[in-house]
Amino acid sequence: MQKFKDGSEPDVYANTDWYSEILNDHAMQTQHNLSVSGGAEKTRYFASAGYAYEGGLFDLAKFNRYNFRLNLESKVGKNFTFNIQSSGMASKARDMGSFNSDYVIQFAMESPRIYPNQFSNGLYNYIPQARGNMYLMARGDNGTRTTTNNVFIGNVSLQYDVPFIKGLSAKGLLAYDKQNTFGKRWLTPYAAFIRDAAGNYSPANTFPSKPELTETYTQYQTLVAEFSLAYQRSFGDHEISALALFNRTDDQGDNLSAGRTNFSSSALDQLDLGDRTQATNTGNATQRGRIGYVGRLGYNYKARYLMEFNFRYDGSNIFPPGHQYGFFPSLALGWRISDEPFFKRAAPFIPSLKIRGSYGLAGNDAVNPYQFLATYNLVQTTNGYSFGGTTPQYISGLQESVLPNPDFTWEKTRIGNIGIEATFWKNRLTLEADYFTKHTVDILIPPTQVVASTLGITLPPQNAAEVQNRGVEIQLGYSDRRKNISWRVRPNATFLRNKVLKYAQATSVPEWQRLAGRSVGFSAVTGYQADGLYQSEDEIKAGPTPLYPNVKPGDIRYVDLNGDNKITPADMSLISKGPYPNILMGADMGVEWKGIELNLLWQGAANVETHFRGTIAWPFAGDGVPAEQHLDRWTPENRDASFPRLWINNQNNSQNSTYWLRNTSYLRLKNLELAYSLPRSILQPAGISQVRFFVSGLNLLTFSSYKYTDPEASSSVAYPLMRYYNAGINVKF
Repeated sequence: MQKFKDGSEPDVYANTDWYSEILNDHAMQTQHNLSVSGGAEKTRYFASAGYAYEGGLFDLAKFNRYNFRLNLESKVGKNFTFNIQSSGMASKARDMGSFNSDYVIQFAMESPRIYPNQFSNGLYNYIPQARGNMYLMARGDNGTRTTTNNVFIGNVSLQYDVPFIKGLSAKGLLAYDKQNTFGKRWLTPYAAFIRDAAGNYSPANTFPSKPELTETYTQYQTLVAEFSLAYQRSFGDHEISALALFNRTDDQGDNLSAGRTNFSSSALDQLDLGDRTQATNTGNATQRGRIGYVGRLGYNYKARYLMEFNFRYDGSNIFPPGHQYGFFPSLALGWRISDEPFFKRAAPFIPSLKIRGSYGLAGNDAVNPYQFLATYNLVQTTNGYSFGGTTPQYISGLQESVLPNPDFTWEKTRIGNIGIEATFWKNRLTLEADYFTKHTVDILIPPTQVVASTLGITLPPQNAAEVQNRGVEIQLGYSDRRKNISWRVRPNATFLRNKVLKYAQATSVPEWQRLAGRSVGFSAVTGYQADGLYQSEDEIKAGPTPLYPNVKPGDIRYVDLNGDNKITPADMSLISKGPYPNILMGADMGVEWKGIELNLLWQGAANVETHFRGTIAWPFAGDGVPAEQHLDRWTPENRDASFPRLWINNQNNSQNSTYWLRNTSYLRLKNLELAYSLPRSILQPAGISQVRFFVSGLNLLTFSSYKYTDPEASSSVAYPLMRYYNAGINVKF
């Protein structure tokens, strides 16, 4: 132990802080933006350009981004308005080649401190948990992974104001969005060594043994064409608005991947230099189209009584004939009750109060497309067809993959909302509250029927589930000014509830495993109901037969839900809806005095849990090492422990269960900014309208009972949550 402490023999008795070895304690980031706007009577323009750089906690990790925006609006003649809007972004990110940052962080967590990173002779150690050396990975000796992304978004429109019908206008719009992504994963061999007990060093087998390169290219584009007629006019106290619009959208995408291995040198990362006999390539394409007819009719009287009716009649080519079109109407009503004479007399301290409500139907076609078509898989090599014989030859061919679904159609959501907007005491206090409900039907889920494997094909998904979401949103605000000081406080909260109303499942599924009636998210967890820890051998023998025969005191005890006196997978149930909070909250606060500002932004979540498992939860997981929390493990002397007994490869304790659910509610100071603006009297002679200096911090404080990782990221072992400090200046002319 003394040698571990004093470091007298670091090659044998190391005490390595892996986080310090692979991570920097800080990373630099910069952001620059320049914008200009102006115009004359008939033409207005806005242009901006920006650059951002973000370094990583790993030396290798870097991100660069360039962006621009250009908007132009011009009156052409007497009745035409021409408009161009465009924006673009080009970025390049670099990371480690073999494993990404999250994996290397996990390797650092799993690797024992008794392994040295670098031997005293300069050679680097082979770490079994990392299947190599994560320090060399982090600095790029194992290769790099670069991702280049280019995005363009633009539209051009021409509006004609009809001169002989006041308030009527016609507009045509053409929009084009384009995105392409190029990825390059270049893996190179590197040297790591194993030291034996005699002090001899031998090269370890690291991955890869020869350089290899994979390149991917993805492009996606969307073309939108619209034509609309709009009408808006007031007749005394009455105001009418209407819209009729036709929309056509065409999406198209292509994906291509190619790779080669067995490069003769790590110096050049070009596909042509790889072994042609080891070449691989894949590719596919996607396309979908939609047309839509949109209508809107609005009416208000004295801005006191408000009504708006909308509808969409959308058609999507991903659905079969007869199911391609859906009609989705909605209605919204509002009453500004504060404008009523009786209300002004009864509540003069409420200058504004509006009651509103809406109800409508929305459709979703963002699902796996063309499920009404018979699809085929290409089968090759030994999966192909053969005519037998002692040395059969396999022939490539097509194989049916899934039965078509002729009733495949839109998922539909009925959305209702009722709310109020109010101000009090000369508008110093504001209130906005909403109650909403979303009832989604015809959700696509896996089929409930089971077919014999001899059929050689699977059944398609079916529109057979319903989910209800309900919630309340509340936002308060208070702002005031006293002489030279002003302040504001704007808290908000959202309360959510989710329930599966219908989910088709086989009749053999027991009640406790059915999803209907439960709250379920996309990451719902199925597992066992835990009932504490076994305290003695007698307790194990007296209860239901455990899941595994090697269960000992200190292991997790599970509940026998089906009452057959044994723990089996039939006792599993839905134990968690996933890391989705039922309560979201936040607050915007600020104070200003003579140009000095202090601004704070808080965010938080409550009634949320995560399934705590893997490297951060279990001792020796992934051949790793115990953590500080495992000091409170079960022993005969510590029966009221927060963790089971220490184990290696204990299948009973590593099951999904309620024992590993953790509360990840949190409150975070997301942003704090201190700023100072120079007085305008100083700036005006120089033609400057504003000079504002600021310093700010991001992710400065987090309050949570969950201490293992970022509670917002829940159970994943991921890139550390970074705390950012910024300083800058804003100048406006």
